[in-house]
Formats: sequence, C-alpha cells, structure tokens
Amino acid sequence: DAEDGGAPPLYAAWQMAANVSASCLLQDSDGTNSILALGLASGTVLLWDLQIDMCREVLKRHEKAVSALAVHRHKYLIAGAADGRVHIYDLAAGPNLSPQLIAVRSDLTAPVQDLACLRDAALAVA
Repeated sequence: DAEDGGAPPLYAAWQMAANVSASCLLQDSDGTNSILALGLASGTVLLWDLQIDMCREVLKRHEKAVSALAVHRHKYLIAGAADGRVHIYDLAAGPNLSPQLIAVRSDLTAPVQDLACLRDAALAVA
C-alpha cells in the first residue's frame, strides 16, 4: 500500500477502444447510487454504474465533443458540448430508471467550456 512506499491500491480500471477519447468526466454519488459520466470526443456521454461496474447508458445527442458535465441534486445530468448545445437529462425519469432528455439549449453561439449548478438551481454556462 501507499503508506509503506508501495503503489496505492487500484480500485477500478476501464479500458476504452483506442479510437475513443474522453473529453471530460464527472463522478456523482448520493449514498445509494454512484455514477461516472464520461463525455466523449464523439459527442456521446457514457453513464457508468460504479456499483455494478457496467455501462448503464449511452447518450448519443451531441454533434461535437462533449466538453462539460455537471450534476444537480443527484437527479439531473447536464452535458455541454463544442456544438454550443446544452442537454439536460432527468437521471430517473424514464422506464427502468433510464435518463430522459428533458431540455435542450441550442442558441449558444460558442462552444460550451464549463457548466456549474448554483445553489438556487440556476445553471451557469461558460
């Protein structure tokens, strides 16, 4: 272990195909569920369930690289991309707890570089 000078323990490892590039990632846990969201250069978001160590959802909506991810109250996933679009998903709205796309903002004139959820439920986009 790391305390005696050895390498820190490896908790999990994922191997992606050589032609897949993760452009951003986000980890969120509410005590019951734990997900890892990977924004890919292809415009896809992968939702990885860390409890069962499997990809739970593949969200293919953006035309360019996903450049920013945020989660609000462990319920909403917000994905912004180089195409200037922001997609908001309800993580538990659909059948079998599949994420449902509930809102799209497509009037931005520049690529999305960052997202932040503010305490008053507002969304800041840069």
